[in-house]
Amino acid sequence: MFRKLFFIILIIFSFPVICGAKPINIKASTFTPQTGETPFNATILTDNDTGTGWIFNTGGKKTIQELQFSFPQEVVVDTISFINGVNLKSKKVSRVKKIEVSFGGIHRQSATLKNISKRQAIKAVACITESLEIIADSVYSDGKIAKAGISEILIKYHLPNEKEKASLVISKKERIKKPKLTAEQKKKLAEKIEKLKQEKLLLREMKNFFDKFYTAFVTISEEYPRMFVQEEFIRESSYFESFRSMLEKRGVLEKYKRAMISTSGLRFNIRTRTADEVELWVKGSYSVIIDLKDNQVTENALYILKKEYGEWKVKSKTEY
Repeated sequence: MFRKLFFIILIIFSFPVICGAKPINIKASTFTPQTGETPFNATILTDNDTGTGWIFNTGGKKTIQELQFSFPQEVVVDTISFINGVNLKSKKVSRVKKIEVSFGGIHRQSATLKNISKRQAIKAVACITESLEIIADSVYSDGKIAKAGISEILIKYHLPNEKEKASLVISKKERIKKPKLTAEQKKKLAEKIEKLKQEKLLLREMKNFFDKFYTAFVTISEEYPRMFVQEEFIRESSYFESFRSMLEKRGVLEKYKRAMISTSGLRFNIRTRTADEVELWVKGSYSVIIDLKDNQVTENALYILKKEYGEWKVKSKTEY
């Protein structure tokens, strides 16, 4: 009895530590549940049953699906072995063809799995890592089979010795620590975000307003004078009627009415703003399409808009 115990202890201390491939956590990007589980059931990859495994939907021959293995500490992966395909009685499942193995998101290696049901292994890149990702790139399929999978995955790894710690690269993305904010900093950040949000909403209002404004101007719409504040309405109405009469005499009024306008080339820069008044630059160009001809009209003007009865109106316009 003691001689057997001594022999077992001697074997343990004579060989490096080899860990039997049971990482503490396995996540799947997508999977087909086989027993109604919500999280991925990791045990089906090591149960020696080819009727269970990682099964996922495919889009034909090309697919991008991922399994992520997290180890309890930094390890050196030796080999990764697979039993390709899953033998479901109810439906056919394709086998995985090309895979990419990522170590900690840094070191990567590609491999092509054989279209067989026997166990096959690949030698891993020599590095120190805390995680390993297996990405299925493509499958053996004629496009008719909607699912593919792998029934068994065995990862052999060991803890790095001192020599490996000194020579091997640690395959691990640096984690960026987010600084903790004080209550005052959080308050200021929230105020800044709210301000940016309000500015974004205001710019959207301005864009909508100028879409209507330039469209009404070019198409000689009767709404155009009404888009000015009350104190400017009579003057703008007079100019508007004179301009419309001139176009009518020349016989081109109907062409302007049918014109198409795009203000996508205009840029808006808000200088000052209050609850009911905005001063902003309008620069760039807007397109006027008449008789299938695209005419670019350059704009460089300083507007002051005022809100009257809940609607934005033009208070003044200075062209440069």
